[in-house]
Amino acid sequence: MSAELGERITHRSAEQDRLPWWRYTKDAEQTDILDEDAIRAAAHSLPVFNKLGASQRQIKEAVVLATEHDNPSVVFERAAQLAATKRSWNEFGKGALLSLVPTELRLALEMASHEESERRALEGELSVLEDAWREAEEIAAISDDMFLPTDVSQKLAEIKKRVHKEDE
Repeated sequence: MSAELGERITHRSAEQDRLPWWRYTKDAEQTDILDEDAIRAAAHSLPVFNKLGASQRQIKEAVVLATEHDNPSVVFERAAQLAATKRSWNEFGKGALLSLVPTELRLALEMASHEESERRALEGELSVLEDAWREAEEIAAISDDMFLPTDVSQKLAEIKKRVHKEDE
């Protein structure tokens, strides 16, 4: 993901809660979230933008957009580029307004952000499983050698060294 790609969140004060959702003061506090953090934040904020749902055609297009690349950042870059071409895209400063992105692309962003978080979770689970597998192999090796006579263990160690040298 490029360093310029991210999510800017404009904060509203309690007084602004009475204003329509699209009205912000120009000096409102903002938070910029970049790179991988932006994808994780998008998984939480995009459902708000997509709360009205979509047509069957838009959903089908969103699935195609979300799945045509393995890297979800490609979908985010496409959305940022498209939104940047829209009229009044820089109304609130540097960046593009998510509300200007077509529904199917916003849905694709939501799908991609959730897929990325699921991928990360699976990678974490795989890491835990790999650690458990290594530990089980170590325990098995110890228990295999526990009841072997010493001379057999020494002979196996010599054979392993010889095989290891031949492999190099």
